[in-house]
Amino acid sequence: QSSAVLCHKRVPFDIPRYTCSMQNVMISKAGTEAMGCTPTSELSQVVNQNGVMESTLFGQGSKYGSLRLVDSLQCSTHVDHPVLFQMPWDLNNFYEWYGDWVTLWETMTLMQWNPDDVEVYLLHPLPESRPYKKVFDEAWSRAFSAKGVRWGSQEQLFGDGVCFSHVVGVPHGGLSTFTFSGGRSGASADCPSSSMMASSLFLRGLFPQAVDKSGSSMAQTTKRVTLLLRKGGSRAFDNDADTEMSLRSVLPASWTLERFRPETLSMSEQLAVAARTEVLVGTHGAGLTFALFLPPKARLVEVYCGDRGMGNGHYRSLEGMAEPATSEGSGHSEGRFHFSIQSAYGCAIDTNIVRKAIAAYEQGL
Repeated sequence: QSSAVLCHKRVPFDIPRYTCSMQNVMISKAGTEAMGCTPTSELSQVVNQNGVMESTLFGQGSKYGSLRLVDSLQCSTHVDHPVLFQMPWDLNNFYEWYGDWVTLWETMTLMQWNPDDVEVYLLHPLPESRPYKKVFDEAWSRAFSAKGVRWGSQEQLFGDGVCFSHVVGVPHGGLSTFTFSGGRSGASADCPSSSMMASSLFLRGLFPQAVDKSGSSMAQTTKRVTLLLRKGGSRAFDNDADTEMSLRSVLPASWTLERFRPETLSMSEQLAVAARTEVLVGTHGAGLTFALFLPPKARLVEVYCGDRGMGNGHYRSLEGMAEPATSEGSGHSEGRFHFSIQSAYGCAIDTNIVRKAIAAYEQGL
C-alpha cells in the first residue's frame, strides 16, 4: 500500500507550525521512508522551513535530510494502531510543559482520535533513569493508558525501522496556543480560548476529585484564598508567615486561607487545591499555571518581583484565555480577573489589591 504524507499548516502563527500525518511509512534512527508517492513542492517548503518536529522526522535534522523514497519498506516491526509522536519541550516547568499538553490535545482533536486507540511515542534525546521526572508528566500515561506511552531516544524508539499504519507528528510545544502572538507578554489576556479550556478540562478529568467515605465528592462550604508559596529564590515572598498574616487580615468573614506548596502534593491533590480556590495569590512563576484549573470567575493576584516585572504577561494571558467571562461586559481581563502587584522592594503583597480581587469575585464583576 502506498505511503501518504499530509502536513496541516497552522495559521496565523509566528513561525511555521505543522501537524504532519503520515500513513504507511517507516521511521528509523535515520529518518522516514515512504513508497509509492510523489513529493510536491509543498513538501520541499516544509523541509526547508526546518521546524523542530519535521526536521527530526524527515528534514534537515535527520540522517536522510528529507523524506526518503523507496520501492518497498523493509521493517520487522509493524504498528497498526494510530500513533502520536511528540518531542517534549520542557519537562521541568509546568507552564512550558503545558505547551506540549495543549498541542498534543489539539493534534488528537484534529485527527478525531480516541485516546484509548492511540499510542504515544515521546522522543527524549538524553538518557533518563526515570521516564517521568515531574508529577504532571503522569498525565501522558493516564491519558493513553490503553495503548501506552513509549519513551526514549530516536534509536531506542525506532532502531533500524518501525512501520506505522498511521503516525502523526505533534507540533513542537515551545510555541503554542497560549504563547504565540505575544502570549508571554500578556497580549492574549482578553481572548477566551476554547482550546485552552477544553485541554485543561481533559487534564483535570484524568485526576478525579477526592471523595469522602460515603462516596460523595467533598463539598466546599466557604470561599477560599489560596496562597501559592515558593521554596526559595528571588521570587519567594520575603516572609511567608508575614504574607499569610497580611492576607488573613483582609479576608471577609465567609472566607478562609489555604497555603499551597505544589511540590509537596500529588497532581491529583494540586488540581484539587485549584478547584476549591476563588482567589489565587502568588508571585510570578510556573505555579500560576494553576490559573487554568480555577473555578469559573475565580481571580488571580500576581506579584511581580525579583527578576520578573509586569512585562512578563504569561499568566495574564492564561487567566484571560481560561476564563469564559473575559469576553463578557466591558473592560479588559486586567483588574477584573487578573490583578497585578508590582513589588518595588523584595516580594510582598499589597493587601488593597487583594481586597479588590475578593470584592470583584463577590460582586461577580
